[in-house]
Amino acid sequence: MEFSPFKERLKSQLYGTLFFSWVICNWHIVTLILTDTKYFGKSADSKINTIFQDLNLCDNWPNLILFPLIFTAIYLLFFPLIDREIYKCRNEIERKKLNDKLELIRKEGYSQNEYIELFDK
Repeated sequence: MEFSPFKERLKSQLYGTLFFSWVICNWHIVTLILTDTKYFGKSADSKINTIFQDLNLCDNWPNLILFPLIFTAIYLLFFPLIDREIYKCRNEIERKKLNDKLELIRKEGYSQNEYIELFDK
């Protein structure tokens, strides 16, 4: 239960997307912290100081702040628009298929059972 605020923030679209885009942009920092033995057993302050010295993070601010924010904005603003357009296209294709089936039924004069079989496909 102690991580529930963290879980809630990850469930949020904004925080979750920002977190994962930051991890993607800064994967080298994450792997360095998790795998390099010189960081084990140190306090948080000494880890942060060592990371700043090793990676020169002050010069790497676009990866730390700018790129994750840009990727988050693109994901949250543009992907829903693209998804909506894909949904519209898919509905239009389904509507055309249905209209073609109805036109075929009108022209051919199918029986009720043939009509049901045609729409079940």
